[in-house]
Amino acid sequence: NFIAPLVGDPNSATTLLGGTNRIWRTTNATAGTPTWTAISTNAVGAGGTINAIAVAKGASNTIYSGSSSGKVYVTTDAATWTLRSTGLPTSGQISDIVVSPTDPGTAYVSYYNTTGNRVLKTTNFGVNWTSVTGTYPSGARANSLAVDWDFTPPALYVGAGAGIYYSLDNGATWIKNGAEFPNVNVADLFIDPIARTLTAGTYGRGAWRVSLPSNCPADFDNDGFVTGD
Repeated sequence: NFIAPLVGDPNSATTLLGGTNRIWRTTNATAGTPTWTAISTNAVGAGGTINAIAVAKGASNTIYSGSSSGKVYVTTDAATWTLRSTGLPTSGQISDIVVSPTDPGTAYVSYYNTTGNRVLKTTNFGVNWTSVTGTYPSGARANSLAVDWDFTPPALYVGAGAGIYYSLDNGATWIKNGAEFPNVNVADLFIDPIARTLTAGTYGRGAWRVSLPSNCPADFDNDGFVTGD
C-alpha cells in the first residue's frame, strides 16, 4: 500500500529526502544528476522500510522517520537517530508524520491500522506520545494525515479507507466528511496554508480540493481574504 517517500526540505528548495530501509538526502536536487547521501543506517527501518519522513521547518537537521515496522526514529543533527516509540502502537505500519512549523518538538503521527490508537501526538520530539484518536471509528484506517496549524488546537484531517475525517478539538471527537465527497480510499492529504485549501488524492476518483476556514477575524465569509466594507 505504500511507495518509498520522497519529501522536500521546507528550508531549502534544492534539498530532498527519500526513504528505503534508511534515509537518504540530496542537497542538489535541481542538478542533472543529484548526489544522494545516506544520513542514517538501516536501523531506522527497524526491519522494514520507510513509510514517512518529516523535516522540521527552521531546523533542517531535525527529522522524523516512520517505518512499515511501526517505529519512529528522530534526529536533531541528521546523523544520530534515536528510537522514539514509547506510547506508540506495538504493531502496524506508520502512514504519515506531520511536524509543527513553529515547534520542531511537536508532531503528529498516524497508523495504517483499523483499530486502537491510530493518531498520536508528541510535544517532546517523540520521547512520549499521547493518543488523539478519540472517537475516530473502529474499522477506519488512517492512510494519511494533514494538520491545519492556523488554529489552536490545530485542526486534524485524516484520509481513511472511505472518506475523510476531521477533528477540531485535538482529536477528542472526529467528524466524517459531507455527502459531496465520495466514500473513496484517500491516499494523501495536503494543506496549502497560503491558499487555505485542503487537497485529497484518492484511489480511482482523482484529486479533490476544498477551501478551509480562515482564522483571520477580518475574514467574515471564510473565503481566505479580508472582507471589505
